[in-house]
Amino acid sequence: MKINFHKLKFDLKFKYSKHVIRTLRVFFWFSTGALLSFFLLASFSLFTYQKLYENKVYQGVYVNNINFGGETKPEVKNIFTSKNSLIKDASITFNSNYGIATISASQINLGFDEQLSSDQAYSIGRSGNFFSDLSLILQAYIGGVYLPASYTYDQNKLLSLIEPVSKAIEKKPLDALFKFENSRVTTFRLSEEGQTVDNNLLDKKILLLIPNIVSSEKSLAIQINIPIKIIEPN
Repeated sequence: MKINFHKLKFDLKFKYSKHVIRTLRVFFWFSTGALLSFFLLASFSLFTYQKLYENKVYQGVYVNNINFGGETKPEVKNIFTSKNSLIKDASITFNSNYGIATISASQINLGFDEQLSSDQAYSIGRSGNFFSDLSLILQAYIGGVYLPASYTYDQNKLLSLIEPVSKAIEKKPLDALFKFENSRVTTFRLSEEGQTVDNNLLDKKILLLIPNIVSSEKSLAIQINIPIKIIEPN
């Protein structure tokens, strides 16, 4: 009896290929089904969780190390309003060689930014992107999402209150003057530098001090030297 080894080898390869293809096909459909099941389960779980926390901050969302999970936006805002009421009597004295001005925190609405803090806490997990929201909600629930505190003050009110000192500081620059007529110098004046309050630097100084003011358990008395900007003459 003669055996055709080439044909036998081909038949074995063909059967093996069919088996591999069948296995891959089963694996593909199983993986697809598993992924679809996971997606549907995740979608249902996210939808249920979102309904449970409708109009509320998700669990594990912290602002200034305070867990606001389960709180509504107005409740978060009220908490920061209450904190601001504790520092309303904190005072800031603005010093200069041209005068001083002492202002309370309440006069310039200095403290936590109540509205921004509540908006930021509530916005976590509500971007509208399924995967981004799911990731943030899981992160908040498991390990927490920590947001820094937001601070504010009314710069226009501040500038209005320190205006008397600002006017005393204000000095316009004088350009050098040299006038020559009929072979003679008729007018001569050296240039002089001007000066004004450096509002940008003053703003930075205040924002750096706000965290110390709001975190203190008692009303502080802060001292700030008014920064002066030199204006060069032409």
